[in-house]
Amino acid sequence: AMEEMKLEDYVKEFKIDGEIEKEKPELLRNYVDNEKSETVMEALRILANNDEDFARENNGKGFNSVDSNFGHILAGMDKLTVKQYDIAKKILRKYHKQIPEELFNKIFNKEILIGDKK
Repeated sequence: AMEEMKLEDYVKEFKIDGEIEKEKPELLRNYVDNEKSETVMEALRILANNDEDFARENNGKGFNSVDSNFGHILAGMDKLTVKQYDIAKKILRKYHKQIPEELFNKIFNKEILIGDKK
């Protein structure tokens, strides 16, 4: 099973160190191609729209409390870097019941979902 990511994991993943920026600016512009990123963004926005309460109550809709802030941040972006795309996929995998099947399959390209009996 996938481990739950904790808030500090997200923060670590998202933090773009000033040093990287100076030494390797190309890392910051390493964006995922549009088609891939569009499907992921679409799924993120579906969840963000379901998550109007920012996970204040555990209502099985939208993101859980750990994913909520970053889910909303990602959903609001125009395009995703490779790193953000990977994080987005980690988040989305958990919510397959809320994402239309066709969209989910497009994103995960029928990757085997461990622990899913579907």
